[in-house]
Amino acid sequence: MDWKQLFLEQHADVHSPEVSPHARFHVESMVLDGLTDAQLRLRPADHLNSLAWLVWHMTRCEDVAVNVAIADQSQVLEDGWTTKLGVERDDIGTGMTPPEVAALSEQIDLDALLSYRHAVGRQTRAVIAGIDEADLEARVDAGRYRRAGVLGEHAGWVAGFWKPWRGIDFLYLATGHCHHHWGEAVTVRSLGGFGVRG
Repeated sequence: MDWKQLFLEQHADVHSPEVSPHARFHVESMVLDGLTDAQLRLRPADHLNSLAWLVWHMTRCEDVAVNVAIADQSQVLEDGWTTKLGVERDDIGTGMTPPEVAALSEQIDLDALLSYRHAVGRQTRAVIAGIDEADLEARVDAGRYRRAGVLGEHAGWVAGFWKPWRGIDFLYLATGHCHHHWGEAVTVRSLGGFGVRG
C-alpha cells in the first residue's frame, strides 16, 4: 500500500458515506446520525465544546491544511460557505473562548455545516489524488496561512507550532486530528446523556 492509498483510507474513516461511500466504517456517521439539533448544539458544561463546534473546527482545520497549506489555493470556505453557515468567522477556532464557542454552537446552520464538511472532504480527496509525493516533502511557506487569516486572536502559538511543518505533516489535520476530536465528541455525548451505543 502506498502513502496515498493509506491516507485516503484513513481520511475515509473520519468522514461520511457522502464523501467516501466505500469506506470500512464512518466515524462521522457513528457519532452524529440520529441526533437532534438540540443535541448537536449542546455543551454539557461551560468549558466544553458542542458537537456542532467540533465538526466546524475539524472541517476548518482540514480546509486550511489541504487547500491553503498544501495546495496553496483558495479554501472551500470561500465558495460562499460563510454566508450559508451563518457564522462570521474564517479562522480555525483554536483558542476560542467559552462564550464564543457557545455563540457559534447556537448560530451555525447545521445542515450547511454538514454540507460544508462533505464539500471539504471531497475536495481533500481530489487534491491528494492529484498531488506528487515530492510536493509534500517541502516545508510549507507560513505566509500561505498567515495571508489567509485563519489563526484567530488567541491562536498565535499555532503559527510557531506549524512553522517547521512540511506538506506531509499537514495531512494529520485531515486524519489524526479528526480522530482526536471524534473521541472528544463521544465524551460530549456521554456527558450529555446520549452516549454512543455499541
